[in-house]
Amino acid sequence: LLIIYRPLLFHNMNETAQRWRFHFKEKYNLDLFIAMAQTFGKYDPREFGLDAAIEFPPHNLSPKIITDEFKTFDFKGNIYSALSFISNTNNKIKNSPYNLFRGLMLNWDNTPRKGILGSIFLNNTPMNYSKWLSEAIEDTMSNKDSEDQKLIFINAWNEWAEGAHLEPNQKYGYAYLNATRKVLESIGKIVLFDHLGRKIFKPQRRNRIAVILHIFYTELFYDITEYLENIPVLFDIYISIPVEFSGFKQKIFDVYPDAYLLINENRGRDIAPFLEIYRLISSLGYHSLLKIHTKKSPHRIDGEDWRKDIFNNLLGSKDVVLSVQNLLEKDSSVGLIGPKGHVVHRDFYWGYNRELTYKLANQIGINHSDQDFFFVAGSMFWASPKALEILNLLIINRNDFDPEPLPLDGTLSHALERLFGLVNHSNGFGIKEIDSEGSVYDPIISNDFQYATSIKCIKS
Repeated sequence: LLIIYRPLLFHNMNETAQRWRFHFKEKYNLDLFIAMAQTFGKYDPREFGLDAAIEFPPHNLSPKIITDEFKTFDFKGNIYSALSFISNTNNKIKNSPYNLFRGLMLNWDNTPRKGILGSIFLNNTPMNYSKWLSEAIEDTMSNKDSEDQKLIFINAWNEWAEGAHLEPNQKYGYAYLNATRKVLESIGKIVLFDHLGRKIFKPQRRNRIAVILHIFYTELFYDITEYLENIPVLFDIYISIPVEFSGFKQKIFDVYPDAYLLINENRGRDIAPFLEIYRLISSLGYHSLLKIHTKKSPHRIDGEDWRKDIFNNLLGSKDVVLSVQNLLEKDSSVGLIGPKGHVVHRDFYWGYNRELTYKLANQIGINHSDQDFFFVAGSMFWASPKALEILNLLIINRNDFDPEPLPLDGTLSHALERLFGLVNHSNGFGIKEIDSEGSVYDPIISNDFQYATSIKCIKS
């Protein structure tokens, strides 16, 4: 692989490329693959007889100018928002008329070289960078058929004069390197399967509703399918099961032949696979999603009552589901809808999870101070996908969850259960409750929850 930075500077790039290929084949009996960086207004490698193009931000992009948001002194350059690059651009490769490789950058500030005429790019924090990298990798894995062309290019390793470096620095430490590792570990392992056993890296949305179901207790699967029959319209279903139950997959496909199946190590219970699936589908434009799992709570004598109460309130009848859909359709401010009686206030049900919940919130840029929020105990709810979108910035994957058996509180899964409510609230969305009759309520602050002890605050 040979990369040309500015092919326009060659007298005749086409003839030069032909000479290089001939020489390389003659000397090494190998084919030379020549790509060009998309710089200085040039995009199409075919113009120069080259094999591919590589995105090379900040070149050839049109970022939002935010100079007016800052008070500057004698500065005649521009300040841009790198968030302009990070907005979802999936299928860039698929839609390109030529062979394209995805590229991204770190930060950029060339005022050390350009002085008052320089360009400054802001907001590409490690969290935003990880989102950008995730999107570029998903695009590449979905749309590059050849394994040796599944490449991503990052500008740059150590461009210190422009502030573009992956190496550790005083402001963020190892955060960019850690984000790169976490994304690679996470994306590389999130593979869905269809009923033919084909690997699906990026599913296709067929309907407006997505159901995300985690199965651990396989004996409860058919009970849940009866509840799902109360959804009066077609829906897409994403099902996760631990690898030790992979033999159950045929029974799943017998009921849902169009299901997408995630098979993975039993870590993180229903929370880890939900995050993995949500990352894959959050950009597909679903109107609503339903998160459910085969909750059994064997440590409680009333575990079955708990599960049935949740499912009756979320899926007890077609009227319940229609009420949910009408609410999400008419009120765009509603982000989460939990089962009546299971939406609890953080003040009374922190358990041993406050410190870790706030640590996760800081990771994705949420200022948690004085955030007065509710969350859904049991982690089963209807949601507007946009309300949880910031979860894509979490730099965690399945390996960050402790292996089973887990304690009854104070784990990463328990903290994320609370973080869902905090994320929903901090994004400006509201939370509602729904009962088995389809009636909708505002949650109330109460320390009376049948299935958990009220604990206002316990530090871990």
